[in-house]
Amino acid sequence: MTGNLDSWTSSVVMEVLVKACDSEGITCVFVTHDESLVQYATRVIRIDSGKIISDESGGGHAPSSTPIHIVG
Repeated sequence: MTGNLDSWTSSVVMEVLVKACDSEGITCVFVTHDESLVQYATRVIRIDSGKIISDESGGGHAPSSTPIHIVG
């Protein structure tokens, strides 16, 4: 989704996504290789060679009622 965007625009897109998910009360799951996006997640699942290698809390900047998960 944000792979071809500069870092500022990527942040704006993620802020809009988080706010939209929060207002609708829905979960958003996205996949990325960009570690800077972890700050928007409430949960981060890391996968390597098809296997889950970690499952942890994210950066905590998403609203507390909005589950935002990153898989990557």
